[in-house]
Amino acid sequence: YLPDGSYEDWRVSELISSK
Repeated sequence: YLPDGSYEDWRVSELISSK
């Protein structure tokens, strides 16, 4: 997903969700 936050922010969220 791509929220209004920064690109890296959602990227980090995805990595945390993966773990």
